[in-house]
Amino acid sequence: MEFVIPVTRDGLKCADSAGHYVVEEFFNVKELPYKIRDAFSSAKRSADFIEANFDVLYGGLENFSHLSLETKEDAWNCISIGMQELISELHQALDPEEPLDGDVQLKYRNMLKMLIYLMVQYIYEYEAEDARNIRNDIGKGRGRGKVKASEEPDFWPRVKDRALHLLYEVACLPLHLLWNTPLVDEDFIRWEPTMLQYFESSVIPLAQGLVHVSQDLEGKMILGELVREIGRMDVGILARDTSTTKHYAQFITEVANISPDLLIPSMTFLVPLLECEPYTVRSAVLEVMGEIVGRVLCAEGLEKKERKLRDEFLEYLLDHMCDVNAFVRAKASFVMQVWGKLSAAGAIPLKYQPTVLNKAIRRVSDKAATVRKNAIQLIMALLQGNPYAAALPIDDVQKQLAEETKKLQAMEEEYVSKEKARSDALSDPAQLWLEMFPHVLEAAKEHLEEGNKENFPDSLEFALRINQAIPALCDLLSSEQTSDVFETIDFFVVAMQFQFEQAITGVRRMLNLVWSKEKSIQEAVLKAYRTLYFEEKEGKSARSNAGKVVSHLIKLASSANLGELVSLENLIVELVRAGDINKQMLQILWERFTRAQPGITEQESRTALQLLAMAGSANPGIIATNLQVLMDVGLGPGAKENHLLPWLTCKALLKLQVRYSGRTVSKDGEELSPRMPPDHKLFQLLQDLLVDEFLNEKDVHYTPMALEAINVIYKLSDLPHQNSSVILKGCQLKVFSKEEKLCSLPLARLLSMVGHVALKQKMFLMNDVFQELKRRDAAREETGKDRTKRITSRASRASRVSNPANVSSASMLDGDQELGMLGATAHDSNFESVKEECEGLLYSGYLGHFRGLVVEICSKLSQYTDKRLKTAACDALGKFMLTSSRFCEDHIQLFFTILEKSDIEEIRGNSVLYCRDLMIQYPNVLAPWTPYIYRRLHDTSNLVKKQTLRVLNELVLSDMIKVRGQISDVALCIMDPDPGVSNAARLFFVELAGKGNSVYNVLPDIISRLSDAEVGTSEEHFQNILNFIITVTQKEKQMDGLVEKLVNRFPAATTERQWRDMAYCLSLLNYGEKSLKKLQENLPCYAKALSEPKVYEHFVKILTGCKKFIKPDMKRVMEEFEAQIKEFHEKGLDDVTASKRARDAVRRQSNRNTPKTPRSPTKQRTRRQLPSSSSEDEEEESEEEDEVTKSDEVPVVRKNPRERKRGGKKNEEEIQSGSDAEDFQPPSTKKTQPLSTKKTRPLTAKKTRPLATQNTQTPGRTLRSSNSSTSTSSTSSSISSSTVKKRILRRGQEK
Repeated sequence: MEFVIPVTRDGLKCADSAGHYVVEEFFNVKELPYKIRDAFSSAKRSADFIEANFDVLYGGLENFSHLSLETKEDAWNCISIGMQELISELHQALDPEEPLDGDVQLKYRNMLKMLIYLMVQYIYEYEAEDARNIRNDIGKGRGRGKVKASEEPDFWPRVKDRALHLLYEVACLPLHLLWNTPLVDEDFIRWEPTMLQYFESSVIPLAQGLVHVSQDLEGKMILGELVREIGRMDVGILARDTSTTKHYAQFITEVANISPDLLIPSMTFLVPLLECEPYTVRSAVLEVMGEIVGRVLCAEGLEKKERKLRDEFLEYLLDHMCDVNAFVRAKASFVMQVWGKLSAAGAIPLKYQPTVLNKAIRRVSDKAATVRKNAIQLIMALLQGNPYAAALPIDDVQKQLAEETKKLQAMEEEYVSKEKARSDALSDPAQLWLEMFPHVLEAAKEHLEEGNKENFPDSLEFALRINQAIPALCDLLSSEQTSDVFETIDFFVVAMQFQFEQAITGVRRMLNLVWSKEKSIQEAVLKAYRTLYFEEKEGKSARSNAGKVVSHLIKLASSANLGELVSLENLIVELVRAGDINKQMLQILWERFTRAQPGITEQESRTALQLLAMAGSANPGIIATNLQVLMDVGLGPGAKENHLLPWLTCKALLKLQVRYSGRTVSKDGEELSPRMPPDHKLFQLLQDLLVDEFLNEKDVHYTPMALEAINVIYKLSDLPHQNSSVILKGCQLKVFSKEEKLCSLPLARLLSMVGHVALKQKMFLMNDVFQELKRRDAAREETGKDRTKRITSRASRASRVSNPANVSSASMLDGDQELGMLGATAHDSNFESVKEECEGLLYSGYLGHFRGLVVEICSKLSQYTDKRLKTAACDALGKFMLTSSRFCEDHIQLFFTILEKSDIEEIRGNSVLYCRDLMIQYPNVLAPWTPYIYRRLHDTSNLVKKQTLRVLNELVLSDMIKVRGQISDVALCIMDPDPGVSNAARLFFVELAGKGNSVYNVLPDIISRLSDAEVGTSEEHFQNILNFIITVTQKEKQMDGLVEKLVNRFPAATTERQWRDMAYCLSLLNYGEKSLKKLQENLPCYAKALSEPKVYEHFVKILTGCKKFIKPDMKRVMEEFEAQIKEFHEKGLDDVTASKRARDAVRRQSNRNTPKTPRSPTKQRTRRQLPSSSSEDEEEESEEEDEVTKSDEVPVVRKNPRERKRGGKKNEEEIQSGSDAEDFQPPSTKKTQPLSTKKTRPLTAKKTRPLATQNTQTPGRTLRSSNSSTSTSSTSSSISSSTVKKRILRRGQEK
């Protein structure tokens, strides 16, 4: 009787055909322990015990969960001992030279099948029980390692190891001798897929064992049969059973990693798996192909069949670089990194290089991070293993190609001319040869190109393709994925080593990464620059290597923009502190700055000075020890030839550390040098340079140079106002000289310096002078502290001794307290005196002479045509306002008028930046003008919009501006066509989302404003904006309240578009049980809106997402909720259809010709009068709305107290007689004109009052007026209850 391994366990209970083994005896749970114990005793004697005891052990399988631990262990020991005995017997019985008898062969075959079947089935039961125990332990809060005291934690691991060892020993036997055919029966091989299917722990041991059997014991048949079984698996089963798919993929991958040549005969079964759905299988097959190509089919001299197989595998790898699954795309890119190694050995055809490189470049922009990472690695591998050259500068390759092409053409022409001369003496064969020559030449060229490693056309094409990938790789430097950044940094290092000139763009972009919050990225950037610029070359002197480093740094700095130079300075500081930039490099930089070395250009000299200034940020001594060099070269005769040189010299001088703000010691603990006297040579050179070059209109760098010179004076001079006044007086004499004609450029330069001096003078007074006064007071306080203590102590003792009853708490103040009070009083006195001095800067002294000039020019901007003059005047106005609060209050309206009306982009942008500083310094003065800052978000200039967003971001995050309804204007900028504006708006909401509940509180208002029809936001833009905002602001605690807020706005919606917008926002939220309950409780609020199909679709989407996490006890409630939504949707559709039919019927009735009766005069008069009261009420209600709107949106600006003291008279600087100043008057005047004649409608579509009108009522008066109008209009019978409710709500909002 033959034992056949069944497909299912029940297959042994009934035979499929005659002669097959069937289980005949079945035992209950009480009998099994005794029967299994008897079988265990029989197993110790011989392996043939299984024939008599199979039914017993089968019964143990059927009742496995009901057996005790001891009985289970006995059953397993019985099987393992029997298997060990059988293996020993088979070792002696199986001999290829002495075949077994038929009956003996059948006996051994049945015993082996029975034991294999039982072993595999018992392993399955043990694994299933172990998985259940783990789940139960996790549910009870216990880990896997926490077992009960009655259990043996080492039992199943020991059983598992023993099982795998026995199966391995079975696989090592020559099992084909048990069958009459060369192949083992299929039903016996089926146990291996079963092991792989159910037991993850058996994957690697089974793969290793089968590889050993195939290599050492010539058992390749078993592995081939197993791979064939995997290849014939049903695709549907693979798609459903993910664990089985994972085990199969791990198995073939492990075999390929150990010995890929064993899988080549079985690839016909694995290739079809590339079309199956599970991506793990496709990925594993691709990895197998890569291992075969990289380790087997890479040798030289492959046969034609092997080359064909290699090319087929490579084609599969190429195709799946565009696989729909990201993991497969990543695996394909990873596998093809082998190509770089193979191309270096010449084992891969060159025809694949362009195709692979193109696909890799396209994958750089893949949406999956793993794919991008592997694509970059593949490009680097192809570049490092390219067969063309060690350096690929495109210009050099193009020149070489042109030269070689010319040589080849010359050779062809020479050869053709010689052959043509001979053709006259030759017969027809010669003519035939001439005709064949081009083909022979082409074949020879192909042969030469194959053997020539310097194939110029191919190398040029390869270099151009790499060059095309650089822009996309530069963008990845800004990626949020750190893996993208790391790989891109490595690529640019390799590209620079291969001399790609375009790679310098990426190297400069890397500079911005020094500000990264990730410490690992900062270290990667430093490592990259050390590799590129600081690696010493062998065989060269230290000075030669240092000169090479300096040359590289100069080249990098000379091509960097302003932002990159700031980042480069941070990098240089780190390199100086780390010692990478040593003294020898600094010495070479000074030599190049002074042009002591021959061949140094002016540009290189200035760049060397820039690098020295950057190094001075880390070590100010670098500048201090060479101060004389800077004065002689940077401020000497050459400074007048090009103002860039003194400008950079001033930047270097600003790195000097002197005593400032009362500090005498630096942060590093070094003693600071005192300030220089005002008659120092340095200041004399600066004064002469600024005055002498004041009228030099050819050099456009005069103004920035002059401002930096003023910065140097105010940082280093002991009396900076003396030096600055000398400069301003000298320049003023040249501007208003009778000999010179008044020009706009000198005047613009003068105003720029005047404004800068005023601001620096205030900073000097508030910081340095005030801190010095504090230091002196502290010194005096410390000096008199001991003496005050002694005097106070003696007086106190005398008082207590003479009259103890008069001692009070006030009289017991010790000397320290009294001294502290005196110190605080002195501090306040110093502060007030310094503040008063700052306020008087523009109203007394030398700077006061320029106040009226600046105001006059700014008030008459339309009368001036020079853009530079207008820009300088407005810049001076902003700095004057920062200098004096009085000046700011008097000219705040003029400032915002310029901001609103100026047609110069630079003026508006600078004014927005001044708004930030003014808001920080004078928040109460600037608060009423906040709406006009938000208006710049609708500016025509992208630069102004970006600066406005930056300013609002800083002010909002620092709580200088409260987040209000105007934030919807920021939200609109998210969809701005300019990427800079859009990114700035996105950054605003990302940073604001981390600041408490700011965005959450205004999100409903943003939705309402953007969904308003008068705003004009398209539905697509609305969805994109809210999708971004809600994504960055979602917090679990906020969802419940946000759902309720949005749902309660449905009844107030007036259009179907607003319904759709709010439903879309609800669909973006992440729902929990509480938020879902809120949605269900407020169903009446949006029941009517469900008639709209899009609204219904959004709610269906919400319910579909909630079904994924809903608990079983909530399932019924969920179904009821879904049924209610569907019911309201269908009912709404019916109502809409009925309403449409009714409208059609009314329309048809009105179209009929009915006789018209004349109206009576009384009725006509009555009908004409009825709208009158209604219109009066509407007009009254509209006026009330306007009053509320004005009081909410534009605050009232009251009259300046100083103006009241002056009796309402105009300031001396106000312009008279028909000038432009009528539209630029400050808010203190009684009759103020609006900023613009255009009517501006905010997002609420309400009227906006003119800016800072004097005759506006106060909020309290507005409220009384509103109340009176309400009480009056309430007597009219035409007022509805809804109107009264609206007014009550508005009144509450106003309060």
